[in-house]
Amino acid sequence: MSNPILYALAFGPLGFYLWMLAVLQSGTRPRLVSGLIDFTMLAFAIGGVLAFGPFGDLIARLLFRKPDWLDRFVIVSALGLCATVLARKALHRIVIYHVDPEGIRHIVEEVLNSRCGRFVPTLGGFEDHEQRLGVHIDVTKWWDCALIEAYGSNPEGLIQQLRDELKPKLRGTARKPSQLSHVLYVASILVMLIPLANLFLSQPHTRDVLRVLLQRLRGG
Repeated sequence: MSNPILYALAFGPLGFYLWMLAVLQSGTRPRLVSGLIDFTMLAFAIGGVLAFGPFGDLIARLLFRKPDWLDRFVIVSALGLCATVLARKALHRIVIYHVDPEGIRHIVEEVLNSRCGRFVPTLGGFEDHEQRLGVHIDVTKWWDCALIEAYGSNPEGLIQQLRDELKPKLRGTARKPSQLSHVLYVASILVMLIPLANLFLSQPHTRDVLRVLLQRLRGG
């Protein structure tokens, strides 16, 4: 990969994704994101690396030998089709960043039973047997993140109602600023700058310019 445009397309979306995660993890309030938006950001980040990174470059050369931009578009279209199929399940999800892993389950239970029906605790979440509805809660403590997925007879309606009711509840909670956001900010900058710096330094005329500059700085 010697094309600067390919480098930008491969690592730019990943860097942007890490930057957005840093924003979501910063501050003192939890951030609620719809499952579709969260999935779309992740799909762009991974898709850029797969389509235009070293792996995509290898696949393109195996399939087309001397790939042009039209061939790249075919690969992107195939990845987009796969992402569209996988995105259907994301409609039943919401993701909450910078959330208290211990308290989110209690908040969800309170909202469900006050607005959505009569839900009883299960091993992984809550269920309403009369409505044949339920939610599964997956909490990642080290990531300060909770993924809530609805299932049953009307999962999209339940997750929409749950999202609308959780927003004001989460505004009333506060946490200490996360150190994870600083790590993500640095990672996003490195992801975008290191490949470009490597490409820049790999050019022969660039090395010559740097060598002359160093000689002048040393007084040579």
